[in-house]
Amino acid sequence: GVTITGGLNVQTGGMKVTGGITLGDKGIVVTDGGMTITAGGLTVTADGLQVTAGGATITAGLVVSTNGFVVTGGVTVKDKGIVVTAGGMTITAGGLTVTAGGLQVTAGGATITA
Repeated sequence: GVTITGGLNVQTGGMKVTGGITLGDKGIVVTDGGMTITAGGLTVTADGLQVTAGGATITAGLVVSTNGFVVTGGVTVKDKGIVVTAGGMTITAGGLTVTAGGLQVTAGGATITA
């Protein structure tokens, strides 16, 4: 192998690694230009994924499997609303408030229990 102390600077042409890269305790820092993954996606196997600035934009949809997800800052749904295709919806605290447009229940009616 090769040991480099004092850093490595790659000029024009970039760098191609065919055997993969394993990073130790400093991780990857991208200071300009962002990061693009062209194949294979991104897999985070420990400690989760955290976006600390700028938020996250997903343009081709989002699939959440197995354990679902938790939102602590509330959810605002624009344009298309919410569609539940299976499993229904359960509100465990706070009830349901409709502030505009009314409430319409079709295909099975509604049952309200105290």
